[in-house]
Amino acid sequence: MKVLFDSSVMALAILENVAMHKTGIFRYAENLATHLLEMTDVELGFYSTLGRRDKNLWKKKLDELGHLKGIPLLNHYHPLKRQMDGLKQKIMDASPMKKLFLKSLCESLRMVMKSSPNLVGKVGAQDIYFSPYHPIPKLIREKKDLICFTMIHDLIPLKYPNFFKVDKRGFFDSIFKKAKPNHFFIAASETTKADICHYYSINPSKITVAYGAPQRDIFYPVEDEALLKSTLQRYNIQKPYILSLATVEPRKNILALVDAYIEIIQQNPNLELDLVLCGAKGWGMEALKEKITPYKDRILITGYAKDEDLASIYSGATAFVYPSLYEGFGIPPVEAMCCNTPVIVSDRASLPEVVGSAGLYVDPTDIKDMASQMLKVVQDVDLQNQLKEKGLERVKKFTWENTAKTIHQAFEASLDQVG
Repeated sequence: MKVLFDSSVMALAILENVAMHKTGIFRYAENLATHLLEMTDVELGFYSTLGRRDKNLWKKKLDELGHLKGIPLLNHYHPLKRQMDGLKQKIMDASPMKKLFLKSLCESLRMVMKSSPNLVGKVGAQDIYFSPYHPIPKLIREKKDLICFTMIHDLIPLKYPNFFKVDKRGFFDSIFKKAKPNHFFIAASETTKADICHYYSINPSKITVAYGAPQRDIFYPVEDEALLKSTLQRYNIQKPYILSLATVEPRKNILALVDAYIEIIQQNPNLELDLVLCGAKGWGMEALKEKITPYKDRILITGYAKDEDLASIYSGATAFVYPSLYEGFGIPPVEAMCCNTPVIVSDRASLPEVVGSAGLYVDPTDIKDMASQMLKVVQDVDLQNQLKEKGLERVKKFTWENTAKTIHQAFEASLDQVG
């Protein structure tokens, strides 16, 4: 089975060397590619749309990574693409007359690019094309004998457009409305699969659910007290503490979590318990800073944490709280369970599907409920131990071996179906 794997998400994170680009989508792509490569019947190739300089750098980086060394790189790029992208940006703010001119110029460039594609390698010599995020390129869609798969992590921008500053419907329309009969999908959860069927009426038989997984070399129970102490000191974290790890944005519901924590310490002023908020800065940061100002000696915002420090930060927490309003999958609670930390999660979307009976649930819109459940865990050591035990058992369900096997089976089924 010859699989052409879109490596764009991986290239962005690794070439720019920006830690924040190494998101869940990046981790999914890298781990899946690694495990597909280990399958004896899979011949893996990478696809990209990089400029000549970046293509050469990406090839060099792949060889340096070791576990991905030697994977052939098929690169599709046209020298006029940069100009095309620049014109598309200008169209958005142009006057009506100028828009007509720019659109005409774009169409002319498009025709030139179509007639002279700069392509290294042959598209169509493969059986499967897999994209871990991006829409299928037109060049790929036009190959009728090439079966295409797109990974859909969530459709949150369609369900909750108010959580986003940019309208992303066009992005999803370009995936689903341009899908051909030989196009299939991988969903991050049953919840995401149901959303795809609801918004685009895709036949459920064309959608396979393949859960993500934690990286066991990054997320594990830290039992080395010296390592735990030194790591927490670097982030100015004091034990005991409740932890939440998420990008600061409205969907993650961090403001409600802070309100619940404030209610706890107001009712229990002598309780030794801090709140640690760990994660990259999103939008809504100013409102959060304003809210925690009176409690800055007890509520700590660490910012983005390095991978090598996450196990200690999770392991040191009395409990991990994830009150998100909506998740397509939600990997942080799984990471917390891997680190033997009790979890409290929202009762919405995919989180019950992921956590099962291994955590406590809260109504993310009910501050008193959230505060009550948090306090219950903090004050009940027996409950903490029960949740830890259940969590360690639950995470056995999520492995990259299982993910790759599920997707491999979907590839095989599609070949039988289309063939």
